[in-house]
This record gives sequence, C-alpha cells and structure tokens, in this order.
Amino acid sequence: MTEMHRLLQRQLKKFGFTADGLPQNLESWTQFIAHINKTYYENDQDRYLLERSIDISSKEMRDINSKLEYAQDIAQMGYWHYDADTDTATWSKGLFKILGLPPSNVVLNLSSFLELVHPNDIAGLKKVVEKALKEKEDYDYELRVRNQDNDYKWFRTIARANPHKNEISGVLMDISKRKIIEEQVLELNNKLVSTARLAGMSEVATSILHNVGNILNSVNVSAIILKKNISKIHYKKLSAIKTMLDENINQLSEYLLNNPKGKLGRVLNLKPLIKQFRHTASRLCSLSKQPLTSA
Repeated sequence: MTEMHRLLQRQLKKFGFTADGLPQNLESWTQFIAHINKTYYENDQDRYLLERSIDISSKEMRDINSKLEYAQDIAQMGYWHYDADTDTATWSKGLFKILGLPPSNVVLNLSSFLELVHPNDIAGLKKVVEKALKEKEDYDYELRVRNQDNDYKWFRTIARANPHKNEISGVLMDISKRKIIEEQVLELNNKLVSTARLAGMSEVATSILHNVGNILNSVNVSAIILKKNISKIHYKKLSAIKTMLDENINQLSEYLLNNPKGKLGRVLNLKPLIKQFRHTASRLCSLSKQPLTSA
C-alpha cells in the first residue's frame, strides 16, 4: 500500500479514524468528506496565491533585470561574480557586450578571463584578487582587456569580497574614452611645460640682453663723461701761461724767481694738469679698445 499523505493522516486522526477502519455511520463519513473537501479548497487557494505571487515576482524580476541591463548598457558596464571554491565565474549580458564578446554558455573561470587580459596587467590583477579572497579586502583596479577584434580597451573593475564565503563580486566599466582624454591632457601638459621652458629661456636671454644693453649704455655714458672731462681741460690756462712766458722771455729767470705772477710754483702746477689729461685719455682709449698713442 502506498504511504498515506501526512495531511490526510492528520484529518483521519482528527476524526478518530484509521486507515484500516471505516466510519461507523454515514453522518461521520459525511462530515469527514466535507472537512477534506474544505481542506483541499483552502490548499488550492493557497497554491493559487503562491503561484500568483511567484508569477508577479517573476514578472517584476524580469522587469527589474531588464532595467538593470538597460542601465548597464547606458553606463557601459557589466556585472560579474566569481566563486573561488568551484573556480566558476558568472557574467551578465552587459559584461559580454562591453567586452565585445558573444554571450556563451561555456563555464567561465578565472583562467579564461586572464587569457583576455593584457600581459602587463595580469600580475596586478592576480594580486588584488588573491588579496580579496584571503583578506576579504575590496579592490579597485584598472586593466586592459582584449575584445573579439583582438583590440585592447581600458576597463575599471570594482570588486567586493564576501566576508562569509570564498567569493567576490563586482562590476567592470569601460573607461577607454576617459583614458584617451587623459592621454590628450598629458600630451597638452607636456607641451605646456616645454613651452614654459622655452619661454623661461627666452626670458633669461632677454634679461641677458637687457644687462648687456645696460653695460653698453654705461660704457656710452662713461665715454660721454670722459669726453666732457677732456673738454674741461684748461686750454685757456695753458695758453695764458705760454703768452706770459713769451712776454718775459728776455728776463725769464728774474720773472720766475721774483715776480709773484711768474714764480716757479705756478708753472710746476702744470704737472697735475698734464697727469689728469693723460689719465682721462687712457680711460677713453680703453673703452674704445684702441691703444693710446703717445704724443
């Protein structure tokens, strides 16, 4: 005999019946049948509500999933999950799409994804994944992944470690456009730095030329001053002395020794005047880079 359902066993027990014995009278049997019928109706109603709830929940889930996929498509991102105990990975449709790969039913794992990662980024990715699994530490990592056309594009993955299981989940975002802009900004910055250097060199050169100009101006001014100093030499005084000597040539010794105007001291005062003249002429010649010729 097939084992009796537990629900039916409870109903029989409630009325004091057994599986081997029939009700003693028709009234008891009628009550028993009515109670069983009511129970089935209630059970059907519960099952209907459950199925209805499942149907509504399923529709809502499909709607939410559709909106999630749409949001991922707009944001150029996809969801992934990795179970390290079974070495299996789950990708969303959005992830396949941004990677430029056709959706696949093939079981994915860490190794299959690493085959798509740029060789220079593999070691860094392995390091953050192992740390996330061992130390339950979240990570944020940028890497290059190869698409179906064998072209590498830049992506950013943000992952969270499950604190209770050997699992990590995260998202992968396409940041290729941002990387292109960063490269353009870097190139522009290098050009600005180079231009600034050139501008700095130009400023130094301008400063040097300005200083040279100041020096030349100083030389020019000095030459003018020397010229003025030369022009101030007392030619008239020399001429007057010559005239005085000519007038007293016949009594020159008497004139130079006894005459107050012709004393030898006044004539000797010519030596400083001649010395000043030679010094001024020497300075002028050194400025003009021409040797001083003796008279």
